[in-house]
Amino acid sequence: MTVHDDRAALTELLARWDRWLDDSRFTTAETAEIFAPDAEVSTPGGVLRGLEEITREAARTHGRWTATQHLHTGTLIEVDGDRADLDISRLMVMVGEGRAPANALGERARLRAVRTPDGWRLSRVAGEVLWAADPAGLARVAAAAAAARAAETATVSDAESDAESDADADADAESKSESETAAASKTASNA
Repeated sequence: MTVHDDRAALTELLARWDRWLDDSRFTTAETAEIFAPDAEVSTPGGVLRGLEEITREAARTHGRWTATQHLHTGTLIEVDGDRADLDISRLMVMVGEGRAPANALGERARLRAVRTPDGWRLSRVAGEVLWAADPAGLARVAAAAAAARAAETATVSDAESDAESDADADADAESKSESETAAASKTASNA
């Protein structure tokens, strides 16, 4: 592939990313068409890691709108072998009931893409919101996203703690059983 071919493929990747969001195609398989398996996406609510987290958060934050429209412009692309750095400006419009815009955001995003056997995929997305038509709404969305991720992390931690407690209880029971067996053997041999 020439650098020109790579730039065309990366430009198409950006368009597919916008369309993925606007068409609400939030399945892990669809997400894998845009992002690398170990991708990281920085959001106002925190950092997302991996296809499942990215998919889940996109569905949660975009699913509440009647429609969204994501546009990018001012695209700068630097290709270096199997890696590319992209710098874009984005306009995001969220539509509520009655087809009226509920919020709009302007963002500057810095992206990293990697060449995979399946083509270019985003591996890192870091955006900076420059303005919002409803800054308070943006703050609420960020707080809700952070709270949802914290609750999810707590649920995972609770499940891990429960599994560790179960393993500890099993080990204690096994140790007690071995002690009782040894004591019974000692008593039997003393008799």
